[in-house]
Formats: sequence, structure tokens, C-alpha cells
Amino acid sequence: MKRYAPLCDRPDFDDDVMKAQACERVGLDELDADRLAAARMHLWHSARISRHANEGWEFDRKFALIAKTNEAR
Repeated sequence: MKRYAPLCDRPDFDDDVMKAQACERVGLDELDADRLAAARMHLWHSARISRHANEGWEFDRKFALIAKTNEAR
């Protein structure tokens, strides 16, 4: 995950599918480690990138992942 986090946290390439995938992987790893706030942030970032990249189906799937972070409380 150490290699995905810098790509996800970079301020540019916010319409790149690879960045969305990196953010999702980081978010899911944080979710597994019970770091819910960080997981939500990275999953939401991934969902927004997918929406900007015209991948609406991915936005919906990722939004469902974010909803699961509320269940983990």
C-alpha cells in the first residue's frame, strides 16, 4: 500500500482511472485496519475521480463501499 498512497494523495491527475484504483486500494486497506476516517476520505476521492472520468457505474459501486464504513462503527 505504501506505493499506492503517494499516487492517491498527489494533487494532479484527478481524472485518471489508475489514480481512482489506487485510492480505492488504499481506502480498502485502511478499512481493513479500522482507520475509518482515512478510509472514507480515500474511497470518496476514488468515487469522485471515477465520476469525473465518466465511469458512473464505478461511482455507484464505490459509494456503496463508503456506506459500509458507517456499518463498521
